[in-house]
Amino acid sequence: MSAPSTLFKDGVTMGVLKMDHYFSKLLDETPYYVVTTALHPLLGIQWFDQQWRLYPKWVTKAKNIFKKYWQSISKSADSQQSRIEPSYNLRQAEPPRKKRRLSDSSSSGEEAFH
Repeated sequence: MSAPSTLFKDGVTMGVLKMDHYFSKLLDETPYYVVTTALHPLLGIQWFDQQWRLYPKWVTKAKNIFKKYWQSISKSADSQQSRIEPSYNLRQAEPPRKKRRLSDSSSSGEEAFH
């Protein structure tokens, strides 16, 4: 009776290895699953620790994928920020001039209208 149990055990082992192969391939080829899960407000990166606790290799890979993605986004944002030049220099801009009110005139009100 040990032969059927050995066959079953070998079958399960082969199934897990195949699942590991395809899941690793999925993570390599489409990192979007990891990124969207990590950025989800209710899930976050800790979701992988909780849900994949039996597969620490997957957790490490997911965290590395997210870290790599985040670094590329940060570098992209930094390079775009450095390319943006303001249309004018705030330090050299003149303050807006105040309009003179009619009551500010030093002479009579009649002269303000002439």
